[in-house]
Amino acid sequence: MTHGDEILGCWSGDSGFWAKAPFVHFWAGAFAVGFCLACAFPAQARTRRRHGRHHRRVIRPRGACRLDGPVKSFVLVAGKPVRSVAVSADGRRAAAVVDGSGVWVWNLPAGGLAARIVRPGKIGSVALSPDGMTLAVSWDQTGIGLWTLRNGVTSLGWWKETTGVLALAFSPDGRLLAYGGRRRSVTIRPVRGGSAPVVGMGHTSWVSALVFGRAGKTLYSGAWDDTVRAWRVLDGHALWRAPVHSFAVNAIALAGSSVISGSDDGRTKVDRTSDGAQIKTRRWGQVKGLAVLLGGRYLAAGTWGGRLLLVDAASMGVLQNRRGEAGPVESLAGGGRTVMVGGPKGSVKVYELTGCVASAK
Repeated sequence: MTHGDEILGCWSGDSGFWAKAPFVHFWAGAFAVGFCLACAFPAQARTRRRHGRHHRRVIRPRGACRLDGPVKSFVLVAGKPVRSVAVSADGRRAAAVVDGSGVWVWNLPAGGLAARIVRPGKIGSVALSPDGMTLAVSWDQTGIGLWTLRNGVTSLGWWKETTGVLALAFSPDGRLLAYGGRRRSVTIRPVRGGSAPVVGMGHTSWVSALVFGRAGKTLYSGAWDDTVRAWRVLDGHALWRAPVHSFAVNAIALAGSSVISGSDDGRTKVDRTSDGAQIKTRRWGQVKGLAVLLGGRYLAAGTWGGRLLLVDAASMGVLQNRRGEAGPVESLAGGGRTVMVGGPKGSVKVYELTGCVASAK
């Protein structure tokens, strides 16, 4: 038999079983590799979900806070988005706005309607003073209306602002109101009195979120230029700038010595209030609203993907993840033990914290 005949014999089977050993080894090895991959990949995926960059681990310590509800649910105008909601610091009063239909104000937890203001036009934002007694609402390319809610509804005046205001925030004592929007600046004015407004310039796109520091001496802003900035309330001086996101900032909140911002880039960033240095990053999805609860011990976050999260503000660990409970979140606000969520189709839902321990003062 020639050398060519020997090679042909390997294929024809004339040389016996062991002549086919290379092929047997190949298929045995392929089976072993496939078996290992099938076993390893699910375990690896579980490990990534628990400990990987998505950080979806849910911590449920014994006796931790939980968001119960919705304890109240309203449909304001079917099919129209609830652009903005607000809750007083003690959680006893809440407000919501819908384009072209005006403003609703409720007393909580009973849910009775406290006030209704009807005014046509597109609404930018709504805010309540910490004590829930002063209401501010911005109308696009028109201005800002102010009302006191102490004895019914009484107008405190109208501030003309034709560039469009997207964000409002009261100072901790309720004496100052900050606003920002398409002018790409932040403005701070006393609610009562005629003193000149303080203006902070520096953002390169629309200002979309505002929050005062606990002492009322610093204002923090988020904008569509992907940055968070800090301003001195006294004179509008820019203290620092943090380019923390890759898309627009939708929401901003303050907890302890940290400023927390949510964005369309799917990341929630935690930065130091003193200098803007980044501390932590969480991937919760497209966050549309943030709210601090019980003096800053807990944080509520709502995403466009329908997640309503309860978070420990110190560790930024998720205590509760209510997937699909609230539906897509258009707006979110909170105070005390109350969280209000506005939806894209006219619904408003109220959730309440239970089993909670308030932070020490």
